[in-house]
Amino acid sequence: MKAGLQHWQHCQPCNQEDEVAREKHKKEKEAEKKRRQKEKLKLKKEEERAEKVRQQEHEALEAALRAAKVKCAQCDQGMLKQAFEVLGQNFCSTGCVQKFRAAGK
Repeated sequence: MKAGLQHWQHCQPCNQEDEVAREKHKKEKEAEKKRRQKEKLKLKKEEERAEKVRQQEHEALEAALRAAKVKCAQCDQGMLKQAFEVLGQNFCSTGCVQKFRAAGK
């Protein structure tokens, strides 16, 4: 019995050290979890900003195409770049030229 008490008294500081180590590990784990959540939120916000920029660029391009002076003779889509000119008509692609020729026959 005496040996058991002495062992318990001897291990009490060990148990306290273990408890301190467990608490430290728990705090480190919580800090890591918070850091990961913060980084995940930051990435999500960056993705949302990038998506918003892409959407604005797309809308600007669509508006420019609607306002373009030169339109395709087949699909009536506005053209910002050099058009294909065939038979005095402007086309946006060779596909539209083929469709126009097929419709004319």
